[in-house]
Amino acid sequence: MNVPDHKKFAKRADQKNPERKQNGKFKIVYHGTITERLGIDLAVEAVAKLKGEIPGLELHLWGRGDSLGFLQDRAGELGSEKVVFFHGMVPIEELSGVLAEMDLGVIPNRKSAATDLMLPVKLMEYIALGIPVVAPRLKAIEYYFTDEMVSFFEPENVDGMAEAIFKVYQNGSRGKSQADKAKEFLEQYGWEKQSLDFINFYLGV
Repeated sequence: MNVPDHKKFAKRADQKNPERKQNGKFKIVYHGTITERLGIDLAVEAVAKLKGEIPGLELHLWGRGDSLGFLQDRAGELGSEKVVFFHGMVPIEELSGVLAEMDLGVIPNRKSAATDLMLPVKLMEYIALGIPVVAPRLKAIEYYFTDEMVSFFEPENVDGMAEAIFKVYQNGSRGKSQADKAKEFLEQYGWEKQSLDFINFYLGV
């Protein structure tokens, strides 16, 4: 399974508690390919709905892709240019440090034959770092994760995504509980375990 490198994505003792918002900010993050087909425009719209409801709300987008210009324009149309930030690429060696400053990870994927079967690596990277996640109810994600692990919304439902985000903001203890519970996935499927399974398979054990 394509899980995060535990050496690069391990929660450190000095990383902030996801229950605590720093400097009056509530930072949401998406990192990866910046493309409309992955629903990032839906996340921008959800944040636009919430910018008057959540003080210090910010959406940070890390990566490159064919929809970058479109999304920048869309944020401007929604009056969200001061709360949506586009950062470009970040070296993998620095990524965990960047993500560790975030309060919530968002998986905005649209529903398709591909995304229904996709288990996003970014979701697992957020979990490895102890960051709560909001995610669409898609088959692969629901197969491995429960409502006790992530905050679900119906795919392509902007209001549902906004509501899920607001609930995590409103109830930091639940977000922290979900982040802690989600670690069970990595305990079962993390690379430290799968590497041993792979070696044993190779050795015929």
